[in-house]
Amino acid sequence: MLGSGGALLAAAGVTGILALNADAEFEEKCPALRDCDPRLESLQDRTETLATATDVLLVCGGLAVGGALVWLLLTREPSTSSARGSADVAVTAAGLTLRTTF
Repeated sequence: MLGSGGALLAAAGVTGILALNADAEFEEKCPALRDCDPRLESLQDRTETLATATDVLLVCGGLAVGGALVWLLLTREPSTSSARGSADVAVTAAGLTLRTTF
């Protein structure tokens, strides 16, 4: 879930940049934003579609990441594992003991 949400947020970033570029192009061709050339209608539609896609991806990605984080925090069991180690060194021999419990 966390990875999917991150991918959705990354896709939202890409579509957001494309939407901003399309919007800048539209404003450059029609600065008054009214009584624009009818040939710009497809550019305006593309800008609106990209903006809507960005919003949907942001919401879905945010919900997926948020849900995954809440799930991780609420379902985490207390850890009962432990690790203990000891090392003994003597003049003629060396020994290493490691005991673990899970």
